[in-house]
Amino acid sequence: MKHTLTTVFLLLALAGSAFAQADFRIPSSRYDFGLIPQHSTVVHYFWFTVRSDDTLSVKKIVTGCTCTIPQDQPDKVGPNDSVLVGFTWDIEKRIGNTSVHPRIYHDGQEPNPIHIAMKGLAIRPSDTTRPVSVSPRKAELSVAGQVVIDSVEFVFHNHSKLDLEATVVSYPVSQCDVVIPDSVAAGADATGYIRILPQVGNNEFISSVTIEFSDPRKTRMTIPIRRKIY
Repeated sequence: MKHTLTTVFLLLALAGSAFAQADFRIPSSRYDFGLIPQHSTVVHYFWFTVRSDDTLSVKKIVTGCTCTIPQDQPDKVGPNDSVLVGFTWDIEKRIGNTSVHPRIYHDGQEPNPIHIAMKGLAIRPSDTTRPVSVSPRKAELSVAGQVVIDSVEFVFHNHSKLDLEATVVSYPVSQCDVVIPDSVAAGADATGYIRILPQVGNNEFISSVTIEFSDPRKTRMTIPIRRKIY
């Protein structure tokens, strides 16, 4: 009888340790950048979320590609807490449909990582994208001595026969202010801008803004942003 009770308690303890693992989730684990200029770097942030009373230990993040780098990888995520983790993706020489699939290993669960996915359509920088093109295709913000470029104006041209609404899907809230037109009339131009926020100071960073249009395909385009101090 004594041995039987010991076995029962041992099984209960093992079961308890299994259930004590943190409930780890990434609510929006897939992201589409849409059109991306070739030879550029883009960034997206994912929420790492724990929905339980246990602490999550992040063991490692494997990107499978040296062109993708997690920013400020957390070691832990507290009980019922969320942490925003950015992933920098260098498109390099890619052209056409491309994607990366980082894997997050947690609490020693090596065989069962959580997957995230980022994809886009890498294009050669030009003004021929449809239904909307934008110029310039990249935001280069810089400080060189007394010369300070802290904002860039963009011109969107609607090549289609439909008025198209424009929506910002993602942008670096803590680094930039992004203003785009609510819509771009058929065959017409509209302007927007990206501006450095004062609290950024003289810090360098790489980021991007993704915009979605209301055409039938819900076309997205991503504008890379770079802040450089010379």
